[in-house]
Amino acid sequence: MFEIPSAPTRVHYFIEEHSAALQHAALMIGGRPWLRRAQRLFETLQTQSSLHGQVNKEIVAFHHLLTATNGRPHRGSEVVYASPFEPTSSHFEDIKLLADDLWHVFQKECANQSGQIKREEGNAYA
Repeated sequence: MFEIPSAPTRVHYFIEEHSAALQHAALMIGGRPWLRRAQRLFETLQTQSSLHGQVNKEIVAFHHLLTATNGRPHRGSEVVYASPFEPTSSHFEDIKLLADDLWHVFQKECANQSGQIKREEGNAYA
């Protein structure tokens, strides 16, 4: 499961639960380079609980990839694989819902971690 010194976050559990679907979406939209990138992100989350720094950037980029299903990637995202699905297909609707759920969990957990960091910094000066 997870080999991290502190408790896994909701993002960790979400990615663990939806790993296969997220990897499939990465492959369908971004091709093998994005599949490998997603796998590296998931591997990093196996040993790291913080969602800041590079992990934060990778989750944001991954979300941008997943929401670029209309064929127009967000700035900074590369959609390199021509998906066999139409943007109006149910597959893209499922990917959009998955991306929205990931983003919601990520945003909530980042807010929690920011609050914990501020509380810890406040205690250090007390």
